[in-house]
Amino acid sequence: SVGFIVWTLLPLYIPLIVLVSGVEGNFGDALGAAIFFGFVYIASFILIMSISLIVGIILSIKKKKSLK
Repeated sequence: SVGFIVWTLLPLYIPLIVLVSGVEGNFGDALGAAIFFGFVYIASFILIMSISLIVGIILSIKKKKSLK
């Protein structure tokens, strides 16, 4: 899916943001932005994983109930 590709490539943009901002002389801001993006990336990845896990559990429970 497109979402997976975006999530896989997103961490590659973080060093690029740091590099561009570092060249402009705002290294502290770049570092803060990179840390922020990193936290957002990890948090949303965990969120997506837990949602898909919950959905999977619900679907498997529904399948088991329909089999009885």
